[in-house]
Amino acid sequence: MKKYIIVVLISIVLLFVGYLVYSYVFYTCCAPKPKEKISSSARAEDAKLSDPDLLFARRSWAGLCTNKAGEGGSCYNFTYLYSLGELVTESGWSDGEKNITYPTVQRKLDKNLMDQILTQIRNSGILNKECPTEPVTDYNTTYFIYLDNIEREIEFPGCEAELNKIDKIINAAE
Repeated sequence: MKKYIIVVLISIVLLFVGYLVYSYVFYTCCAPKPKEKISSSARAEDAKLSDPDLLFARRSWAGLCTNKAGEGGSCYNFTYLYSLGELVTESGWSDGEKNITYPTVQRKLDKNLMDQILTQIRNSGILNKECPTEPVTDYNTTYFIYLDNIEREIEFPGCEAELNKIDKIINAAE
C-alpha cells in the first residue's frame, strides 16, 4: 500500500513539474512578441483633429445611402467647429467604384451661438461623464470634444441625449 501511495505522489509531482515546464516553454519562452502599440488617439493620427483651435468634431459614416442620382452606396458627413466660431462641414458618397465629394460648407458662427454651444457642453457634464456604447451595424458616429484642457472621444450611441442637445445648437447654424 505504501508503494502505491509513493507512486501516486511521484506521479503528481511529475505532472506538476511537467506543467511548469510546459507553461514556461509555451507561454514565457516562446510566446509571440506583442505587436508595437499603435496610438488609439485619433487626434495624433489626423491633421484636422490635431488642429489646436478645434473645439468639437462629429464624424459620421453610414453604409446605406443614396446619392443624388438615386444610386446606393455609403456616405460620410464630417463637422468641425473651431474655437473662433468657424464651422466646417464635409460630406461625400461612394459605391466602391465611384466617389462623390460634395462641396465643403463653411460658416462663421456669432459669439452668442458659440457661447450657447460652450455652455451646453459644460452644463451637460459630458466632459467627465461615462458614455458606454454598444456597436451599431452600418452606422458610426464619433464625437471629439476638446475643451477646458479635456479631450473626449465618444462613440455613438454613448451619451446620445447630451450630444443630441449639442448637435441641435450646431445644426441650427448649418
